[in-house]
Amino acid sequence: ARDLLDELGIGSVRSIVSGVPLSGRRNFSILKTIRECLSDDGRLVQMALVGRRRFEKEDFRYLRRLFIPLNIPPEMLHICEKRNGRQAD
Repeated sequence: ARDLLDELGIGSVRSIVSGVPLSGRRNFSILKTIRECLSDDGRLVQMALVGRRRFEKEDFRYLRRLFIPLNIPPEMLHICEKRNGRQAD
């Protein structure tokens, strides 16, 4: 993702909406990549069955969670914001 933005001459984006599953161990690294691509105070909207600590661990400020009962299976929609002024590891 970062390489594609660089290729397009885009430094960062204001928001990312993702439905990439975060349940697999390998997929947790996607949160680091998302964080690298977001501008300061950029927002992430992520559909996932994980807890808020997963986002806070990756230095996102957790804003809210919505339960989506009509999704099969039911899912959680997490809304987070990149913490201002911090660089990704």
